[in-house]
Amino acid sequence: MQKSRLWAFALLLTLLLALGVRQKYRLAGETPPPRPAAQCSFFFEKEKLCADLVWTRPPVNVAAPTEKNQAEFTLRFWKEGLEPGEKVAADPASGLLVSLWMPAMGHGSEPTEVRKDARMPGVFQVGHVLFSMGGDWEIWVTLLDGNRFIEKARMSYRLE
Repeated sequence: MQKSRLWAFALLLTLLLALGVRQKYRLAGETPPPRPAAQCSFFFEKEKLCADLVWTRPPVNVAAPTEKNQAEFTLRFWKEGLEPGEKVAADPASGLLVSLWMPAMGHGSEPTEVRKDARMPGVFQVGHVLFSMGGDWEIWVTLLDGNRFIEKARMSYRLE
């Protein structure tokens, strides 16, 4: 009887490992694995940091963009928590730069305005977002420590 239980346990363990079932809980203090870039708008590999972009004032395609029709968005920075799917707010490095770039045309846009939300960790409001024409754009987020470059990430955006 004891051998059959041991055999059943060994078989079950082998099946679970073969199916790739991962350990649900990590040891205290263990660093969670990095979040894949596909699961957040921006992924910073060195910092193991994600940022999600949420439009608060979506962009519009106009012939001559002005302050009146500028777009705005919120960036929420986070790291993966110890529980699966848990997002823990995290402030990035001391400086943040957001820029717009249109690769096909070889030009960018006017500088954006980035403001830290003092009430919420890891949250930044980005304003003065002016796309000068429709087409394929890139939104670049650069992390800085003072004037020293740390890392940057981009996401593609199509303005119809």
